[in-house]
Amino acid sequence: MERHRRQQMKNLYSKLASLLLPPASEVNLPLPALLDYSLTHVKNLKERIQELEAKKEKLKGEIGSSTADIVLQAVKIIEKGPILEVNLETGLHKRFILPEVISILEEGGAQVLSASYATLTDRVLYTISSEASSPRIGIETSRLHDRLKALGGTGCFFSSL
Repeated sequence: MERHRRQQMKNLYSKLASLLLPPASEVNLPLPALLDYSLTHVKNLKERIQELEAKKEKLKGEIGSSTADIVLQAVKIIEKGPILEVNLETGLHKRFILPEVISILEEGGAQVLSASYATLTDRVLYTISSEASSPRIGIETSRLHDRLKALGGTGCFFSSL
């Protein structure tokens, strides 16, 4: 029984060493050093978790969690036959939810073809190209315009071509 227990402990220590040390490591740490290294590693991981949680809370505070923080500075809707192009401009550090805009487009009868963005010094520009899901029905741009305006808030500039 003692031999079995020692073999089991040896297997557990080697498993611990394989988790902590690089795979190609030929370093054979004595058991006390391996345990000390393990404790130090776990403490460092706990500190890292606390740092990341603090950073996460700080970012949540900067961004905010309400939709009132979503700021569209400008929206431009361009119709080119069956193709609809939506250009959006937001502040660099403002909360912006692209899936909500895509949902608005899809609910308005558009099928999104592509989406891209460009980051400038103080703002982000988004371009979403879409086409009518059903060419006979088309896309109701006035409804899209109203829904995007509601998402963008009162300080948003809109134009349609």
